[in-house]
Amino acid sequence: MGTSNVNEIWRPDIGAIDDLEAHLRAHASAPLLFVGSGMSRRYLKLPDWEGLLRQLASLTERPYGYFVTAGDGRPPAIATAIAEALREKWWADRKFEESRSEFGDSLGTREGPLKVEAAKLTRESLSNLPTEGDLAKEIEALKKSVVDAVITTNYDQLLETVFEDFRPYIGQDELLFSDPQGVGEIYKIHGDEAFPESMVLTEGDFGQFEERNPYLAAKLLTLFVEHPVIFLGYSLQDPDITSILVSFARVLTKENLQRLEGNLILVEWDADQRTPQITRGIVSSEGFSVPVKILRLASFIELFEMLGRLEHKFSAAVLRRLKHRVYELVRSNQPLDRLYVDNIENAPSQDFDVVIGVGMEARLSDQGYLGIQRRDLLLDVLNEHSAYNARRIVGGTLPALLRQTGLTPIYRYLREDGLLDANAELIPGTDVDAKIVNKVSLGDEPFHVPLSTAARARRIATESGNTLKGLIESQSCSVTLATAPVLPTDGFTLEELRRYLVETSEVFDRDITDRANWTRLVGRYDYLRFGLLGK
Repeated sequence: MGTSNVNEIWRPDIGAIDDLEAHLRAHASAPLLFVGSGMSRRYLKLPDWEGLLRQLASLTERPYGYFVTAGDGRPPAIATAIAEALREKWWADRKFEESRSEFGDSLGTREGPLKVEAAKLTRESLSNLPTEGDLAKEIEALKKSVVDAVITTNYDQLLETVFEDFRPYIGQDELLFSDPQGVGEIYKIHGDEAFPESMVLTEGDFGQFEERNPYLAAKLLTLFVEHPVIFLGYSLQDPDITSILVSFARVLTKENLQRLEGNLILVEWDADQRTPQITRGIVSSEGFSVPVKILRLASFIELFEMLGRLEHKFSAAVLRRLKHRVYELVRSNQPLDRLYVDNIENAPSQDFDVVIGVGMEARLSDQGYLGIQRRDLLLDVLNEHSAYNARRIVGGTLPALLRQTGLTPIYRYLREDGLLDANAELIPGTDVDAKIVNKVSLGDEPFHVPLSTAARARRIATESGNTLKGLIESQSCSVTLATAPVLPTDGFTLEELRRYLVETSEVFDRDITDRANWTRLVGRYDYLRFGLLGK
């Protein structure tokens, strides 16, 4: 594989960021982001691939060099060798007892233990997300970026944290065999740490990935043709980039490849690049060459702020779908903010923000049910009266949200739809989505604190008198949220717990760890109040 760059400024008369903004604004669709490991290293302090393999090798009895020779220096083969060495130890050593308890019954391959430990290392990195300084400012700017979707080869949850309302698709299968809309979605083509065995890590994984790569490339090509694509966290030599772009080159004519050039923008971080600069470049491999634009910069803040200034437009693919099946999205209860269209061609001529709906009642609550997010339900559970129709939540909203990572409250809506017995179990014969059935079968298990912090939480709870009141008076908000799930049910009243959760709800938008603990506590409240009916 080789690459070459032509050091020719794209348009030297104006700044590179202004130039790129003008280019993106001229496009019919908002951009896509294609995110690589460089972003996870920058914001989560995750190691590169070799660093991850070194950490995994340290869990075995052999040095990393042994596995390098066993795998002939090829990272996927090295990972396979480590997996074999780790497997027996993982199932027997007390050191991995917590991992076995969490994942042991769900593993289906010999390489599962390796992926579980890789997932744990990745998951723990989310605590490194910066909360102050320049990197934190970059993250805040990225959250406001106007993009249609995100594609990534990373396993971590950085992108779900940044784009909270986006729906993730995990692995090639979900992308290939589901019906992604191309808007508000994250495509995790190498898997996700929340589902360890989905992770593409070993030689066998990459072999299977390559077998399906032509199908994946065909799926992505439509997105690439209709959107500008901004690559973040990759280099020109990255095999994840070259393999996909070469797949495009195999099926496109030279003329169409040249037309694709303006859609491909690869961002390279360079600490010495005082002023952002755009040059032309070539990604070449296996005799194929794909032209790209290269944006070099020392800070991402200006780029991300520019992306936040874009206007969100709909791609041609989405408009084609809207013509046949239109959804109503109600953003507020003000009539001027709503639009009801029965056919795209018959849309009113007035200047509306776009929108949508055939076949659904106009009398929804303040939000269309397809637009309801996990955060909305978490807050709704704490209201005296729900703002939503329970049957619509159970039939449409919950199945969609339960495909995503994170805890989603379910018991209020199942109870109000008459589907639960007095023991928080589904009434026999109840016909609901399989994901709901699975969540109910877990009982209160999802609301337990992690084993790694349980002992500390129980100690703090005991020192605080095993009451919520004692925790609030003696501990910080963060410690209280992390500890309250272990309190006995006689240590608080449900109304006391509800009031505290309402008072602290702002943490959902403030801190990642506090958000997770607050969400877990809302889940416990939902289970006790609506599942067990306050028993």
